[in-house]
Amino acid sequence: GNSYAYSYDTITWTGITINDGRVDSGSTLKYKNGIWAMGTGYSGSYGSVRYSYNAYKWYVADVSYDTIRTIEYGNGIWVVSSISALFSSPDLITYTPRSSLYGISEISYLNNKFIAAGWSSSSVAQVAISTNGINWTAYTLSNINSSQVNNVEYNGSIYIGAFTSASNIFCSSNDGITWTGLGKGGLVNGGNGAYKIVYGMNMWVALV
Repeated sequence: GNSYAYSYDTITWTGITINDGRVDSGSTLKYKNGIWAMGTGYSGSYGSVRYSYNAYKWYVADVSYDTIRTIEYGNGIWVVSSISALFSSPDLITYTPRSSLYGISEISYLNNKFIAAGWSSSSVAQVAISTNGINWTAYTLSNINSSQVNNVEYNGSIYIGAFTSASNIFCSSNDGITWTGLGKGGLVNGGNGAYKIVYGMNMWVALV
């Protein structure tokens, strides 16, 4: 919806409604580089980024004709995306279109590179990689038998991706470019995809 909430103790929350007529959905929220950044949309379009230094007062910058789905920061630059377009920004105020990809699920900054997970126009899993947030190269992963990469995580030595696939819901890569299917990892109810994977405390945790 067009609201958000903040808390200092996770017990008591204060809700704030945004009533400027430019947002009816918030799709992503990040805290990076000392700044809160929120991706929003209105009627499925008119994508904007709202940013704040204290989570109370927010500033807004219009970015795209589609809802902003992902926001990431790394190497001194912000990267935001709608479902099919990537933009870079030095300050969350001004934005420059950088690349058009057919579908973008999530952007992560891992091991000194941005990795955009998503899918190609032919509904094949795809990643796009950039070291500076400006120049991007897309790689279609036709060997995986997957329609979409949902996100990518890194544990310091290997990349693991969560994929939509009937056979390879987990995949691994040494460089983020060439991927190897890992099957369903023995999950009986693995379904047709892993939707998110995160690494922490020496373990991988996935939504399946």
